[in-house]
Amino acid sequence: MGKKSLIGIFICALILFVFVGNSIIPAIAKNIEKISQPTSSGNWLYVGGSGPNNYTKIQDAVDNASDGDTIQVYSGIYNENIFIEKTLTLEGENKDTTIINGGKNHSTIAIFSDNVQIMGFTMTNGSWRNAVVDIYAAHCRITNTVILDCLCGIRLHTSHENTVDNNIIRREVNHGIELIQSENNHITKNYITNTSLSIQLEESNGNTISNNIFTRNQYSIWLDTSHNNSIIENTITISDEFCLLIKQSNNNIIMKNYIYDNKGTGILLDSSQGNRIQESQISNNPYGIILISSVFNLVKLNEITNNEYGVILEEAYLNLISKNNIYDNKQNALFRNAWVNHWSSNYWKTLCIGPKIIQGKLFKWVQSGWGYKQIDILTLYKCDWRPAKEPYNISE
Repeated sequence: MGKKSLIGIFICALILFVFVGNSIIPAIAKNIEKISQPTSSGNWLYVGGSGPNNYTKIQDAVDNASDGDTIQVYSGIYNENIFIEKTLTLEGENKDTTIINGGKNHSTIAIFSDNVQIMGFTMTNGSWRNAVVDIYAAHCRITNTVILDCLCGIRLHTSHENTVDNNIIRREVNHGIELIQSENNHITKNYITNTSLSIQLEESNGNTISNNIFTRNQYSIWLDTSHNNSIIENTITISDEFCLLIKQSNNNIIMKNYIYDNKGTGILLDSSQGNRIQESQISNNPYGIILISSVFNLVKLNEITNNEYGVILEEAYLNLISKNNIYDNKQNALFRNAWVNHWSSNYWKTLCIGPKIIQGKLFKWVQSGWGYKQIDILTLYKCDWRPAKEPYNISE
């Protein structure tokens, strides 16, 4: 090969290297730029603090923001009512020191746009008719906040697929979280104390209430005409009245809840059907589980111990009570005007051989003054024909 040929090959290789290098370097630079971009897709606006262009009011920042923006709020007390009609993230510097006071004039925060996130605040003083946080939207999230001193903490109106998680609701709160005609929302990992009613669902279906802690409330969870909801792995203690009240509500799953040391009833089903109560631990309450005027419900694999009454059926029909540990209650089971229910393979901690006899009553209603009262007229008996010889291992 001649000298001229070698020079020609060298020049071609050099040109190719320059061309490829110019193509690769911009691509690498683009990748570096993508990595270094902030996580928010929009701009950042600031409220409070010492920045020269920071806003003094949260609502002013909201009004000047665009969809996708994040509003960072520095610690301080903000006396205002905030209305959000854009897709925003509203983030407080510290949930204990960044306080929004609604002044009992309206909602402290009202959300009318989807995909809004609120986090890192103490929020208080909604009006007597509005919640601290009112949501009229979907795919929103309320997380890591403190809510106190209000008629209602968080209220969802015909809203779906929202998440309310890791919040503290306490001190002089009537309703903690309320869902009205709302579906497929997730209420999880909240701590709710000193409320009259912690969580209420009205005509709300397909929601999940899980891993919450309820303590020192009057009522903890109340479902009214609400179906296909899941109530899972909640802890309820020191309630004054009902821990779980399921009224005219069907096909709900109540599973793996820990209900103990309350002053009222653990779980009450009233005029409800097709519900499943499973794998829950219910102890040290006046009443464990009560079914009233309810049909086709399943009570299975629960630990029901050390209550005044374990399981009571009253005017309830066609229910299955199976494979539960029911023992060390002052009265393990009782039925009153309750027919065609099936008790099967429960563990009663008795030494007798053969079926477990369950006592019941036939009663009638008689007029008494301005109202009516029950008068027992006959003692009845049912049997668990094959009681378990060993307790079931109920998972915590």
